Amino acid sequence: IIDSFQEATKLRVRFVPTREKGFTRLIDREGPTFFNIVQSCPVGKRRCLEEIRRATKMAIKTGEPYIFQCHADLVECTAAVLNGGDNDYALVCGPILLRPCDTSLEKDILKKVGDLSFDKSSLLNSLPELPVFAERRVQAASDFLFTMANYFTKVDLISQKQQREISLEQARLAEKLYMKKESGTRLRTFRSTP
Repeated sequence: IIDSFQEATKLRVRFVPTREKGFTRLIDREGPTFFNIVQSCPVGKRRCLEEIRRATKMAIKTGEPYIFQCHADLVECTAAVLNGGDNDYALVCGPILLRPCDTSLEKDILKKVGDLSFDKSSLLNSLPELPVFAERRVQAASDFLFTMANYFTKVDLISQKQQREISLEQARLAEKLYMKKESGTRLRTFRSTP
């Protein structure tokens, strides 16, 4: 399934454990040169893992796939595979560019990774290798990744839908509480104004 996904999308899928300190394993393929360069630096590798873990926590919390911008300014997506706590991991795919490489994009990327110790010209030379997707195609890849994660998890889709509804209800409740607090503050300010 993952091989077919990779072939169809030209994106690499990586397994990332959610609890371990270990890093990613690519599925049956060499990673993009861009990743290899960024991760050749220990700080770059650490930042990659931190961003992936943060995004995976969001995917777990929302019960949906999560599209995110990595620390190097590229787009990736993740979906959680939940196998009972210590065996949980994420499927992560990317990197993806949302527009063709140009000098503006290169400058943005260099701002993000300028403090890392690797050859910046090699990094910029690797950009044309990365796929360029429209936003809708990124969403489609993310949805497919999520479907694969659900297949591997064998999650009951009804309980997953209930989890999403609970998350939405909690967000609505938080917004109502915030609005109530704000209106109370405005009312007190209004009453105290001569």
